[in-house]
Amino acid sequence: MQASPDHATYEAILASISNRARVAFACVCAERVFHIYANAPQDVVELDPAAMRDGLAAAWRFVEGHVFDPGELEEIGASAIQATPDSADYPKSLSVHYAACAITNAVVAPRVPVGAAAAAVNALDALRCYYGEDPTRGLIPSEVVRTEHEFHKKLGTHLRMTKDSDLTRDSLEAFLIE
Repeated sequence: MQASPDHATYEAILASISNRARVAFACVCAERVFHIYANAPQDVVELDPAAMRDGLAAAWRFVEGHVFDPGELEEIGASAIQATPDSADYPKSLSVHYAACAITNAVVAPRVPVGAAAAAVNALDALRCYYGEDPTRGLIPSEVVRTEHEFHKKLGTHLRMTKDSDLTRDSLEAFLIE
């Protein structure tokens, strides 16, 4: 069985793209697992999908060229971190924890460059756990991870060929399909 891609694998994919493109990459990864977080049962800890959606919206604004002051970015990141359940607090579903981590890494990516690679790795872990936790979902976790990693490589190639001025959420809509 092939090992899952790790942080270094994604750093290599992202090495030659701009910071805005890296944040776009992280945002796409987060959007593709957002439904896992947003639709999770809240019987163990209270989740905050609205805070996560607001954080992702801010990251998308960064991708589109909005300039934030550092304090504003820190506040947005802190809200996302606060809405991320610890894996020990949400033992029923590691997929929710990993999805939240993917989203949070996308939200902090404008000020933490390694956030984009971390978002990708967490998104893969979220999908692996999501399909592994409930076999009735009908997909094999290792196949989902392999397919998603191939998708990530295509996204990285697309972003390398896209000018920052052309980066918008709408321009990446085809990559946002769950």
